[in-house]
Amino acid sequence: MTEDTVHISPTILYRVGRRTLEAVTVNRGDGHTMLVFRSQEEAEKFRSHTGLYSEAEGFRALSVDREQLAAFLEVHECTHVAMPEAWAARGGVDRFEADAFIGMLEESVSA
Repeated sequence: MTEDTVHISPTILYRVGRRTLEAVTVNRGDGHTMLVFRSQEEAEKFRSHTGLYSEAEGFRALSVDREQLAAFLEVHECTHVAMPEAWAARGGVDRFEADAFIGMLEESVSA
């Protein structure tokens, strides 16, 4: 791995609702977006920094593989993925089309 290599262990925030599994999503005018973090550590940093989606509210950080993430995106009808803490270390949120993001994960597995 080089300095510029980014390792992603896709992690979502979820909680079990009444007979459903609820993932953290945002509905925008241009598509439904799921928050996905690079790792459980990144998810915990986000929760600590923002105070959002706490364990007290029933939320847990769940690492998922590519297939599981694709299934969560489909079930929640998400067209996009938002990844807080930009890869380039400039802060903010990177946003991807869901299919393109799954494709990037697929490519990284075969590389």
